[in-house]
Amino acid sequence: MFCGKDESFGPMNREHFAFKGLWGGPRPNGTKTLPAHTSCNKKFSEDNEYFRDVLAMEADAEQHPEVKRLRNGKLNRKIRSRPGAVAKILKNLRSVPQFTPSGLYIGDALKFDVDWPRMERVLQNVIKGVYYTVVGEPLPQECIIRVIDVTDREITDESHLRVIELMVGWQSFGDDVFRCQYVTGNSVPRINCLMQFYRKRCFLGEAMTQSLIDEIESIQKQ
Repeated sequence: MFCGKDESFGPMNREHFAFKGLWGGPRPNGTKTLPAHTSCNKKFSEDNEYFRDVLAMEADAEQHPEVKRLRNGKLNRKIRSRPGAVAKILKNLRSVPQFTPSGLYIGDALKFDVDWPRMERVLQNVIKGVYYTVVGEPLPQECIIRVIDVTDREITDESHLRVIELMVGWQSFGDDVFRCQYVTGNSVPRINCLMQFYRKRCFLGEAMTQSLIDEIESIQKQ
């Protein structure tokens, strides 16, 4: 599901595309696994852990019971046994003032810089997994995958709104740790995917060939 190649390129097993580290306790029975090279999966393991830790450290994230389990379990153990690794995640940790929409100061909060390329790699793999699950074959490697964070923004782009209207309803594995909506192309390799984690952080992604991107942009300019 990651590289699109077959077993002739190395040992394979079945891996979760919504990786198992997202859960602090047992995973629900409906989690999906797909064929992947062990080398590919190992290559992304640190990015997966980084992605999970960033989401689990967000303000108010502990309102989700699975994040609470992570904080009390895996994340707590990591803080105690690997403080240096946690310090790398909290890059440029600082206190910043917080204001209400009307401009009223309500105190300071801690903020740290997020390594977006690492987050994006994880989300690209999730999109590949969703595509493989729906279509039954790997996303072609020539497809370009783009992802944006839409958690705290109102989606106003008309092209995004139109494609979201075409998506299936929210799909999950039996809980709300990871949910997604998607629409795939009928005649060309394409997927648009709305991904939500812990009912909090939400990302919008698309994967398509460069020729299709050029065609869509040309139509939009007319």
